[in-house]
Amino acid sequence: MAAGGPADHWFTDILSWRLPAFDEPCDALIREIHDLGGDKQLQDGAPLGRRLNSLWWPSTRAASGDPELRELRQSLQSLRDQLHAEAVEAGWEVE
Repeated sequence: MAAGGPADHWFTDILSWRLPAFDEPCDALIREIHDLGGDKQLQDGAPLGRRLNSLWWPSTRAASGDPELRELRQSLQSLRDQLHAEAVEAGWEVE
């Protein structure tokens, strides 16, 4: 992962700098996944992390109209839902 300055990496743009990286539904889902302990699935070497890297910067996609972003959003929602269910099952207090 890059040094962490603005525009170095989508992960730090979203979580450290609060900059947009994909579109707001995807960015919000990534924040939720992070909050639920899913950083391992978002890492550069993980399949989802590689996919995020390939879709990031420079983004010329029309936010919700791009089919790749719609597919990404579905993958992120599935992961978020899985992590949320696991957290509830483990006794975490989650919203």
